Amino acid sequence: YFVNSVVLLAVPERKSASGPSAIFTRYIYQWMVILALQVVYLILLLGVNVPGCGRGHIGRACNAGQWIDRNLFGPQHMYTRPTCRPTCVPWDPEGVIGTFTAVLSTFLGVHCGRVTLHFVSHRQRVVHWVGAALLLMPLGMLLHFTGWLPFNKNLWSSSFTLFLGGLAGCFLTMAYIIIDVMHWERAVFLLRAVGMNPITLYMGSELLTTILSQIYWDDKWNLYSRYRDTVWASWLADAPASTFFGLSLVTVWLFVGWRMMV
Repeated sequence: YFVNSVVLLAVPERKSASGPSAIFTRYIYQWMVILALQVVYLILLLGVNVPGCGRGHIGRACNAGQWIDRNLFGPQHMYTRPTCRPTCVPWDPEGVIGTFTAVLSTFLGVHCGRVTLHFVSHRQRVVHWVGAALLLMPLGMLLHFTGWLPFNKNLWSSSFTLFLGGLAGCFLTMAYIIIDVMHWERAVFLLRAVGMNPITLYMGSELLTTILSQIYWDDKWNLYSRYRDTVWASWLADAPASTFFGLSLVTVWLFVGWRMMV
């Protein structure tokens, strides 16, 4: 957010730009800065010669992002149990490398917001968002399935950024059609509850998870793990058990958000 704020405030716009293409041409210099940062990302990710695995390696246990963070911040300031365990070493999910592509994710959101300023009709806005999504998602999938730059959330890879940017555009379009075009507000009242209390619900969920993780049922299981393994993993495979476990927690906080609105 900070980098995008600096770009929006410091990089000038082309005020003379007009017509349908002004959504791009007016902000062309800002796009150039953002895209230049993506080039830096690729140079660092694929060009740094990492001891032990060389250049261009983007595996979980050895990659330029993890190596740069470890040398800049030190292992003591990194997560010792990252989401890619057990096959990767200590990791910083908000590290230096991932910041470059996270800037692109944020700027895509800025662009979606600008669409509402440049286009008046519902049709123009929807067509633009859907068109952008249909460009970004296949491009991300192409990078992934060709093996050149696979999806990697921990690295926030370019393919992951493009695909998720397009997917977010699809959800934005659906929400816009349901709420702003068709005025079916009641259909998404629970999402409204989350949107009106995001920080409270986020902090509450993090706090509850931390508390349950510190209360042990016996020497082996804390209450957090006990609930997951007893209620879900006892009769479901790992993937569906994790899915329903997560959905159950989301349901609890949706209810809390709804009660805060009442």
